Amino acid sequence: MRVSRELLVAPDWERPEGWIPALAAFVAAAPPASGARLWLETAGSPLPGSLLVQMIGEVCEWASRGDDFAEVVVADGPSPERPAARRVAGAADVLGALGADQPPAPADAAAVVARAREAKRLADRVTAMRDRWRFETAPDPWASPEPLVSVRIPTWRGHELLVSRAIPSALRGSYANIEVVVCSDGPDPAARAAVAAVGDPRVRYVEVPRRPVYASHFQSFWMTAGSMSANGALDACRGDFIAPLDHDDAFTQDHVHELLGAARATGADFVYGQGACETREGPWTIIGSAPLELGRITHGSVLHSARLAHMRFDPHCWLLDEPGDWNLWRRMSEAGAVVAHLPRVVFVHFKEKTSIEARDGVTARDLGGPVAVGDEDLARDVLGTGARWLLDVPRRAAAGVPR
Repeated sequence: MRVSRELLVAPDWERPEGWIPALAAFVAAAPPASGARLWLETAGSPLPGSLLVQMIGEVCEWASRGDDFAEVVVADGPSPERPAARRVAGAADVLGALGADQPPAPADAAAVVARAREAKRLADRVTAMRDRWRFETAPDPWASPEPLVSVRIPTWRGHELLVSRAIPSALRGSYANIEVVVCSDGPDPAARAAVAAVGDPRVRYVEVPRRPVYASHFQSFWMTAGSMSANGALDACRGDFIAPLDHDDAFTQDHVHELLGAARATGADFVYGQGACETREGPWTIIGSAPLELGRITHGSVLHSARLAHMRFDPHCWLLDEPGDWNLWRRMSEAGAVVAHLPRVVFVHFKEKTSIEARDGVTARDLGGPVAVGDEDLARDVLGTGARWLLDVPRRAAAGVPR
């Protein structure tokens, strides 16, 4: 294969998997003496050039381990200074163009998990830069004296409680200016028909085109099940504020009114109340307290402004041993959102982990609390889901370690 010295990547900058592996491969495989050069096309991106430079710099520093590497040029469209370059996409394409060897595959399950986690933390840092910029530059959600609130409901094969419990609890609330956006986690004619039969123009139904592939281990599955339909609902939301609700839970009548009032009074972009939660053993308990920490917040007790509506659930946060909702709330806080807590019950949450009760091999003891997931299970899910791309992000070997 002919070795190329001038390479061009023209990625979708919103998708880290579309450009991080290619850039990391170039930085890891092309020392300054190689004479190679990588052009990164930024034309058409809504992100400012200064932000893209920061994101690119984070990847370069990580992939090079601080050593020198060949020239990387950020180019906003063609210019006389840019020669004809070979267009490349992905790590394998870059390494092939440079005539460089592919990095060795991880030797065992522990190595697969370690490599994936390392690359994921890099991707998360880069995504956090973008999320903070979007939050800081978003318009004021209080432009309207009566802002529209979008109730976001993901669903999958549970339309009975969806139409008898969840949707009615939102429609019967004391705050009238709402829309309810239901998204199915794959095609579901029964859910589509059931939602249409509600007959309220404030309710809309969308669905993910095909059922997503989630992690297979029941604990990892529970952490992220429904994340893609939740994201699909967010894509369709038009509100100034977003109120998440699961398809088998319920809002109190004053849910939106109280949380919106707390947001207005405190100037917070993220406010959460308390949830009356049914435990698996039967008794009910109240969850929701300050400060914002894992275990102190329930999914349906949250209201956040559209300044955070660009942020999405991470379908691979099981690699970090974080439930998807907590992972999202944590990232929202770290993006700079002011967080407020309302010490009042605004939400009713029914038995936890019902989405995994019917999975083979899952016992009542398993459902009773967090379960440690071993490297074999994590590695299988890295290789069997969309997280596979994380293994394609190479890095220079550490000093003294052969490549």
